[in-house]
Amino acid sequence: MTRPIFGVDVMPLGPRADGRNKDGSAKTNPMLVYGPGPEGKRCGDCDHLRDYHYAKHYYKCNEREYSASARTDHRVRWPACAKFEERS
Repeated sequence: MTRPIFGVDVMPLGPRADGRNKDGSAKTNPMLVYGPGPEGKRCGDCDHLRDYHYAKHYYKCNEREYSASARTDHRVRWPACAKFEERS
């Protein structure tokens, strides 16, 4: 069912079909394509996770592509992937 907005019929917003949040970030760890990591370990325990501090903290995984976009933000609480290396 459509609804008029400024005289134009548009479809109402529903859940995102592409598995991403409103800001474009992933809902689950995209690195799990390499397989699951050690049981009970999180990305926050991994040496590959980097913290960039500007106005807020942004976490990025060195094993993923980097951009200044939310699409490449990484979550500390995600389960670790097979590329997990214990933080020293």
